[in-house]
Amino acid sequence: MSECGNALSGFLTFRLLNTMKICHLTSAHPRNDVRIFEKECVSLATRSDLEVCLLVADGKGFQKTNGVTIHDIGHRKGRFNRFFVRPFKMMKKAFSIHADLIHFHDPELIFVGLVLKLMGKKVVYDVHEDVPKSLQGREWLPKWMLKIIAFKFKLVEDLLSRAFDGIITATPAISERFSKINSNTATIQNFPKIVVTEQEVIDFSKRNGICYIGAISRIRGIIPLMDSLSYCHKEIQLHIAGSFINSSIESEVRSHPNFAKVKFYGQLKREELQAVYDQSFAGIIPFLPLPNHTESQPNKFFEYMEASLAVVASDFPLWKDLIERNGIGYCVNPEDSKAIAGAINTLFNEKTIAKEMGEKGRKLVHEKYNWETEKQKLFGFYSEFTQISEKSSRR
Repeated sequence: MSECGNALSGFLTFRLLNTMKICHLTSAHPRNDVRIFEKECVSLATRSDLEVCLLVADGKGFQKTNGVTIHDIGHRKGRFNRFFVRPFKMMKKAFSIHADLIHFHDPELIFVGLVLKLMGKKVVYDVHEDVPKSLQGREWLPKWMLKIIAFKFKLVEDLLSRAFDGIITATPAISERFSKINSNTATIQNFPKIVVTEQEVIDFSKRNGICYIGAISRIRGIIPLMDSLSYCHKEIQLHIAGSFINSSIESEVRSHPNFAKVKFYGQLKREELQAVYDQSFAGIIPFLPLPNHTESQPNKFFEYMEASLAVVASDFPLWKDLIERNGIGYCVNPEDSKAIAGAINTLFNEKTIAKEMGEKGRKLVHEKYNWETEKQKLFGFYSEFTQISEKSSRR
């Protein structure tokens, strides 16, 4: 063999012995999902000991970007396809990729994870939300039926999660549940990535808007928020950026008497949201008190804080501890439209206080609630698997 051939052989041997191939799976999220792609996959791809790929089902085809190889099984709409057809295609494609470790992000892929585990793969389950609690707040089936489904899914999820090599959760509350099931459980929270930019002087005296960003649904408190505009100062305008969860709630919001006080943008890209923030003196998260909401940590908390906005949110104990203890906003009863209006009017009338709260929030994000701290935790979690991979390759 020539010197060139020997060198190539040596390089390939070194790569095989020192690189672990991992594949993230999602059948429900877009390929550019903030948590899955922008934070986890792109961060892991910066490590020389990892080869990262992402398997999606959006119909946009193969792609290589930011050090991540994206594979696509295609996209067909419908719940039957999502819960029964896509998982099978995901499993088949994931096995053909020959990854050492599978990291899946959707509860409907839990049996895919089990099968791949039985095939000898290392498997990590990334739990974004407490699904049994979340199911109880859905609107597409009768409540009694949702409770039965939630109960049965919890039994299955608890049982199968014991078999996986690790569990990653998005909040401490979810980790508390799964750490009792699987000892290798880590909390990787959805804190924002810090983008260093020159901060302009914010003139709050010219800001008359409060913004609501994200999915628009009844359980996220859109109707009490719309009602609250009746009691808000006449100059206040509600800026909404997001998509309606269904046509029924869209019709109800658009026909609401206060819709004339709303500026609706539809779904915006992340970089387009800054224009909405620049017109707002506060951001609002009026989730209703459902089991999955009271212990959640919506991304919007930290995105509003990063944008130097005061926060108005539901008065859940966990949220009050974050917002009122840190002096970055107010918590109110999300079902009381007058209470919501009271908090909005206070911030509108006291723009100096609103500005101070926004500055405190931004400082907290830069010092504590940011992705850089969570990225190191993610690296630490993966280090255990890379060490196992190295030991196995030496035998």
